[in-house]
Amino acid sequence: SGRLEQVPSSRSDVFGTKHLSVVEKRILMKFLSYCVSEQEEEILKHATDKSFRDFLRHEKLTDNLIHFVVHSIAMVSPDAGAALGLSQTKKFLESLGRYGSTPFLWSMYGSGELPQAFCRLC
Repeated sequence: SGRLEQVPSSRSDVFGTKHLSVVEKRILMKFLSYCVSEQEEEILKHATDKSFRDFLRHEKLTDNLIHFVVHSIAMVSPDAGAALGLSQTKKFLESLGRYGSTPFLWSMYGSGELPQAFCRLC
């Protein structure tokens, strides 16, 4: 639609968004919970040679959900391998809540903050 939209990734975001139907919300929550709770090897045992898009279709995600997961959560190409897409999805989900409600870091008071913070770590 040409606008930036919040990516539904936490439980409250998923159930609060207007971009997904009730059925899609349930499917997405089940998929995200499945990604966090299971080991990658267990999930991928039947999908080693599939693309990430095909893997998501096999997991019964709709085209709308596939768009959200591929472009906004995993941030990979739809034709990327299922293993790469799944590892990126797990990384995104494991990063939620570390430094706020988003898995991303950004500076609040200018770009000089980031180098200063990394220098202080040394």
